Amino acid sequence: MLTPQILMASRVAALLAAGWLLSPVVLAQPEPLTLAEAVETALTAQDPEFERFTARAEALEQRAVADAQLPDPKITAQVANVPTDSFEFDQ
Repeated sequence: MLTPQILMASRVAALLAAGWLLSPVVLAQPEPLTLAEAVETALTAQDPEFERFTARAEALEQRAVADAQLPDPKITAQVANVPTDSFEFDQ
């Protein structure tokens, strides 16, 4: 028959064993991330949102350049009231 003292002792033993088994996990934490490492990670990461933002900025810049350009020049020539029935103008 299990007495309260035996139950309490088994619980304490289980807690101590769990603490002992989990202590390497706590001790094996990686070193904290430095600012330089964080900046390097941020600059080399491929973020779809950042790529979308960059592409939109480039498109808007190209559109602004295109809007600032003058239209292509066009030359037209018209001849009115030339009395001729053919393409010979020296009649």
